Amino acid sequence: MKPIKLLTAIILFAAITNASAQNTFWVTKAGDDNNNCTNATDDACLTIQKGVSLLQAGDTLNIGAGIYTDDGGNSAYSPPDNNGGWFDNNPDSSNVYIAVNGEPGNLITIQATPGSEGQVTIDGEFQRVPVHIATRDYIRITGFNIINGRGRAIATWGQVPNEVADTSLLSIGVVIENNRIINTIGDFGTNTNAISMWSTQDWIVRNNYIDNVIEVDAGTTNFNRFGTAIMAYGTINALIEHNQIKNVAHGVFWKDHFITDLATRGLVNESEIRYNKIQATSAPVNIGIRATNSPEAGDNYIHHNIFYGHGSNEEGGVSVAMASAYAQSGDVRIEHNLIDGETINNSRGIGVDASRNITVKGNIIIRTKVNMQYTARDTRVALGKKPVLDFSNYNIYNNFERIVGVDVYGSASQWFSTLGSWQTALNSQFASLNFDNPDANSITANPTDLFEDLDDKNYIYKAGSPAIGMMPDGSNAGPYQFGDEIIGLLPQWPGVTPSYLIFTNGFE
Repeated sequence: MKPIKLLTAIILFAAITNASAQNTFWVTKAGDDNNNCTNATDDACLTIQKGVSLLQAGDTLNIGAGIYTDDGGNSAYSPPDNNGGWFDNNPDSSNVYIAVNGEPGNLITIQATPGSEGQVTIDGEFQRVPVHIATRDYIRITGFNIINGRGRAIATWGQVPNEVADTSLLSIGVVIENNRIINTIGDFGTNTNAISMWSTQDWIVRNNYIDNVIEVDAGTTNFNRFGTAIMAYGTINALIEHNQIKNVAHGVFWKDHFITDLATRGLVNESEIRYNKIQATSAPVNIGIRATNSPEAGDNYIHHNIFYGHGSNEEGGVSVAMASAYAQSGDVRIEHNLIDGETINNSRGIGVDASRNITVKGNIIIRTKVNMQYTARDTRVALGKKPVLDFSNYNIYNNFERIVGVDVYGSASQWFSTLGSWQTALNSQFASLNFDNPDANSITANPTDLFEDLDDKNYIYKAGSPAIGMMPDGSNAGPYQFGDEIIGLLPQWPGVTPSYLIFTNGFE
């Protein structure tokens, strides 16, 4: 089995660590934009935009406590067009427009003043995108409440989907961490999302709380559906970790992926998604495409996450749907996740098609109708675009209606209703199965035998849980593999009362 390169390799972090700060600038609610922003007491500026205009590689901008509603373009809001929700790269549509670049080893840091984390709010007032990074590189944004965004909360400009990435338009080395992003509202069908990672490389999205991303009927305040927390049309080498996400349709949604060239079909390393806690109504993680014959997905590694709440939807807790891409997609590793559909109406735990070298290991899947589904359509198999399950073992399954479906819609389509029947399957019988006797060491279990409390959504193992010590090295199945993992947010700003309100529909 070919391993996927881990994104935590030194090369990623060495490229984007802020090694040597240059100058520090200050913005406060008592400041004045006629000042030079050189200190917080008598020379602070009033608007974040003025402070950003002074920044160069390695600089830091400290923002004092308060609510900021700056208009980055100093003119009326001009909304993104409706062509799939592509952002228009127009400073007039944002609160804060970042038109400067950092450098590898010298990030530009825009942050809440140390000690004021969680008390600095950028408010889009449902009229603007609060933070627009455009195609800028090596920027770090941390410590804010970012609320009431229109269409998105933190955005990059999106190039039109390409068969091969235009690397000159990539936004590289951006770090979004330790923020609370609340109430992002957009029109139905415009890909509303809290963090737009359009055309990006080497981004880190870490330790953010994202809540209430919704789409509404255009021109009204009528709720239509939830949107997406983190979305990309084309991303290379992203690290998504320790985020807590609620009230969304999708937690992480990758679409229209990058390849290196058409001749060799070279694939990029796409993402590592780990230690997140995501409640989503459609799919906590969805790796898909925008339309037929889009570029295929690269390699993705999804591990040690808690996913819940998608039980009334046919998408999976992890859904990799690439059958209509140009060619077979990259490697997928799905390991040590807890996937809880919460209801068994139509939901899947994991669904994959048209990806090579699929690994499913150490997961716990509960309260779903189907645990796993591997879809191999006849026409796609003939083109070499089929799911290839290379390893599946040491998983704990929900024994409700179907353990797994193999070659669904294919000529050898079969559903297994018991784990025992699945364990006797042979690779010669199926296009999707690349080895004999899958899940030989996997088990089925009742959710109430696994966890102390299913309602608190922490999924702590109870004494005697069959997940404990199940792995061949003596570690546990599920996200708490060694028992000391933090799933969701890392500790943030103790004693801080955040200066925002969570609204039920985003318009109150």
